[in-house]
Amino acid sequence: MEKITVESIPIVVGREEDGRWWADIESMPGVMAYGTTRESAIAAARALALCVAPTFEAMPKTRRTKPTADEIAAMASRGEDVSARFTNTFTVVRPARRVNVDLTQTMLREPDARAARLNISRQAVIKTLLSRALNEERASGPGSKKRT
Repeated sequence: MEKITVESIPIVVGREEDGRWWADIESMPGVMAYGTTRESAIAAARALALCVAPTFEAMPKTRRTKPTADEIAAMASRGEDVSARFTNTFTVVRPARRVNVDLTQTMLREPDARAARLNISRQAVIKTLLSRALNEERASGPGSKKRT
């Protein structure tokens, strides 16, 4: 892949594994063309850019309305007031307490199999299973007897 400039238009040019050449004008989203040669791909992208240029010029310039967390942190570091960026609506998450539980290899087989199948940690599986069991018990109500 290489970056070139044709008539002051930056164009990225590359070649696919099958031998086709492509040319992409990154400043104009969607303006990309293929060709059998490098030159034909560049010419096709340039022609496409000339066809759609009036559309791009007529489009309103848009900017992301919400800054990222890193941008807000940078503003705060510069001493800017960022308080308007916070809604004061949040959920308090209590700190986790570490608990050690001894489980046999037999008891770990199913959680380990689920973790491997879902590509998540064993701890995530155990937390989910425990949460479900507690919710089911809570939903069944106090004093109710389970059918066995």
